[in-house]
Amino acid sequence: MRRILGATRFVVALPAIAAILGGILLMLQGSVATVMVIIETVWFGADLKTTTVDVLTAIDAILLGTVLLVIGYGLYELFVDADLPVPPWLRVTSRRRDHRRHLRGRARRCEPGR
Repeated sequence: MRRILGATRFVVALPAIAAILGGILLMLQGSVATVMVIIETVWFGADLKTTTVDVLTAIDAILLGTVLLVIGYGLYELFVDADLPVPPWLRVTSRRRDHRRHLRGRARRCEPGR
């Protein structure tokens, strides 16, 4: 039973990989759209309103792609492979001793008579 439950963590691998691929796709499409807007504006002189909407739409796709990448990396690292090479700011660590020391200090300050 324990082995079956342990294997279910790999069910999350598919959504994690899908989120990563979707994030990469959105980032690429947003980058291409941004370059196309720049080219269109410089060569053909598009109006301000159209340029603003197109640039914001492209940047929105890039930002959403970034969010999907972070979610995909997090799901994969959390459920499938904890040794995934990711940047330090994206690494999930647990410092139980630090948390306990922090909570003890707060509990002492909240004691009656202090």
